[in-house]
Amino acid sequence: MRLPMLLLLMPLFWSVACSEEQIVTGVAAESAFVRLLYGLTHRDTLASQIAATELNAHLRSLRTVGYRPLADADLDERMYRFDRAECAFLESLASINGGELDLAAVQLDQAVYEVRAADPPVSAELYVLNLYDFIGAWLEVGTLYADRDAFVQEGRNCAANALREWASIRYLRPDPVVYPSIARNPLPFLEAHLALESRLREVEGFVHRNDAIPEAVMRGTSEALWNVLLLFGGGETARTTPKAGSNTVTPAAL
Repeated sequence: MRLPMLLLLMPLFWSVACSEEQIVTGVAAESAFVRLLYGLTHRDTLASQIAATELNAHLRSLRTVGYRPLADADLDERMYRFDRAECAFLESLASINGGELDLAAVQLDQAVYEVRAADPPVSAELYVLNLYDFIGAWLEVGTLYADRDAFVQEGRNCAANALREWASIRYLRPDPVVYPSIARNPLPFLEAHLALESRLREVEGFVHRNDAIPEAVMRGTSEALWNVLLLFGGGETARTTPKAGSNTVTPAAL
């Protein structure tokens, strides 16, 4: 499944330039989004509820920022897209509260689609947003991997697509103005990024040889991805087993 990104930043995107307050709030929203994505992917209802509630609070805060001048038609289109995104996000929140995490992920993905359709002008400033297509492509590989027959038919093509997405963004680094803590101590990011790069090279070898990708390689690659993403979600480390009280990790969470 194509999982989500970043409904959290639409009002931020409409301003001419980001103020310090907007950057701080946007990064906080991004952090909540990463934790929400992690919770949904790992089928952790409680973690998803907590992150979604926090994200919703940041969204309300971001809606108070000013909008840059736009022609009436452009503004109407952006408002239309944002209204659709907000609607989809509220539906996703309701599904999380009802324990329907798969449906919540689909609805969140729809919200992200609407946000991106609004063509946000400052989207390059948030690191996780720039990884959106790669993250979605890799998580789709994990979903297909759960069904080995489907994976044989479609999974390698999906993995090849994820590798292409990675090749297009692997050079990106966090903006030191937006992420001053990473700028002050870049080693954890650089190590996590290098580990992900190494894991993806393993995957690439299996894809090029047209060989089956071992489960250990799949799991290790997903751990490496989450170790990068969670640096933007509060600095946790990826885990392959759920917290006490959470649901069992599915193959999609590999």
